[in-house]
Amino acid sequence: MTAPNLPVLYQNIMFGLPDDLARNAFLWASERTQDDPMLYKAEDFAREAAMLTTRLKPWLDFAFRRLGRDPDDPALTPDLMNFILKRHANWRFGGNVTLSYAYAGAP
Repeated sequence: MTAPNLPVLYQNIMFGLPDDLARNAFLWASERTQDDPMLYKAEDFAREAAMLTTRLKPWLDFAFRRLGRDPDDPALTPDLMNFILKRHANWRFGGNVTLSYAYAGAP
């Protein structure tokens, strides 16, 4: 993801994030953390979202295989992971937030 129209601070943080989901989560969270000029809260949130996807994906795959389901079924995995990411966002930012970033597959 290249974003030449972003400020240098945003670009420096985004280039240090592990994947596109984390970058999208960072941009989403940066809109909600206006009181944090150095964007530490948004960066922490993006790293937590990336960690959730990389750590939970193997467990979800294992659970789906145990149930006899295909772990790469596009109808199952993204919905469940997006539900978990939405719960995480609600926990971090309070209220009933809607996500504009989404988990689209394996990290």
